[in-house]
This record gives sequence, C-alpha cells and structure tokens, in this order.
Amino acid sequence: RCIRDRFWGRVGLLFEEPAWYPALTTREHLELVGAVHAEARMTVEAALEEFALVERADAVPLNLSTGQRQRLSLAATLLRPSTLLLLDEPERGLDAAFRARLGDLLEEYAREGGTVLMATHDPGLAERARQVSPTGVTA
Repeated sequence: RCIRDRFWGRVGLLFEEPAWYPALTTREHLELVGAVHAEARMTVEAALEEFALVERADAVPLNLSTGQRQRLSLAATLLRPSTLLLLDEPERGLDAAFRARLGDLLEEYAREGGTVLMATHDPGLAERARQVSPTGVTA
C-alpha cells in the first residue's frame, strides 16, 4: 500500500451526516464498520453502550432522531481504528448531557495517543479541546 493509503487508513472522519444504508439497523451499521476494520477500537456492544444507542440498536437510521443519528455517526467514527480524528461540528444535534460525554470520549481518545482536530461552535467543547495532544501541546 502506498503512503497515502496507509495515512488515510488511520484517519477517522466525521463531516456531514453520512448516507446510511436504509435497510440496515443501528447495530448492523456498526457491525459493518467492525467487519471492515479488523482492529476495531471497541466492540459493537461497547459502542452501543458508549453512545447511548442500546435501546435503538434495532432501529434503522430513518427512525432515529437527529441526535441519535449523530451519535451513530460518532460511534462509527470512533469504532474504526485511527490515530487522527478530523471532526466537523461533532456536537451537532446532541443534547447538553451527551455533549459533555463527547468531551470525555475525545479526551480519552487523546490520552490513548490519538490526535483530534475539530471545528466546533460549542464553547464548552472547544475549551476542553484546547489540549490537542497527550504531551500537553495547547492551541
């Protein structure tokens, strides 16, 4: 594989809402991500739990709320193995409680050695994201 493929293979991207497979459930979407990436960062069950989707695991994306679809997008992004996350407004559609949880998840990702680069309009999330590396480099 070329360098470009290896690089992009380690990047998790979240921009606009992805095009979901209409017949696949929340669980099946995450299983598909897990199947494509042999070194998934967590199990599908753990992702459903982390992103508060257990009760909606058998629902198709069309039947999810905006916030639930955003949590599914985040779960799929963080499920795949990566060392760099590029996130565009990851808080979009999330309630205040899950915005705080998102901050925790991104801090955990950075503590584990990952780097997060994001655009956000959420002052609380931006403040928590000032530290962009586990070595203490700040923006």
